[in-house]
Amino acid sequence: RELGIAMHEMVRVRDMQELYDMACRIAVEQCGFLMAWMGLVESGDDALKPVARAGQGADYLTTIRVSVQPQPAGIGPSGRAYREGRVVFSNNIEADSDLQPWRDEVLKRGYRSSAAFPIGVAGATIGVFSVYAGQVGFFEVEELRLLKTLAENISFAAESHQNEQSRAQAESGLRESHQQMRALTARLESLREEERIRISREIHDELGQNLTGLKMDLHWLE
Repeated sequence: RELGIAMHEMVRVRDMQELYDMACRIAVEQCGFLMAWMGLVESGDDALKPVARAGQGADYLTTIRVSVQPQPAGIGPSGRAYREGRVVFSNNIEADSDLQPWRDEVLKRGYRSSAAFPIGVAGATIGVFSVYAGQVGFFEVEELRLLKTLAENISFAAESHQNEQSRAQAESGLRESHQQMRALTARLESLREEERIRISREIHDELGQNLTGLKMDLHWLE
């Protein structure tokens, strides 16, 4: 029940860093994982950048590089989850040849099983939520279902945040457009007034010249 409440509260969070930190804490404090982390792929990069972590041995993330490309550094659960857009897990890290690049660092921190869940926004994967357990064979149907729900909540909150940002940017752009329109309208009105003044002066000058000519003609006639 407490876990359900925590996940429900998570979707209301509007600060993305707070959201990622909360997800990692939930995984460790309420789901019992040894460690959890969130990795995002920045524009132009091909590796997951850790942006949040919780639990024991989180310093492990400073010793590794997880690629999202199909290469030795990207064939573990996290790299594959990002690349394939699906849940990927290993129930026996020690025996899993795909985890060979990280095996020693993982095992000495007590991790025996791991799973990674893609985080998506608007149909595109933006990162991965990864968790580590201290038991071999930890991930069964129920555990995977629960974690998938958690990952979906993260994705939902992230997409809501992005939509709000887009809406705020659109509103800001609209306000700026209105300001520019008002400025343009004021400028056009100013130009019209200047043109009216210019035309009035020309008419005044021309009329004055004509009147002067008429006076001279009358004087000549007299």
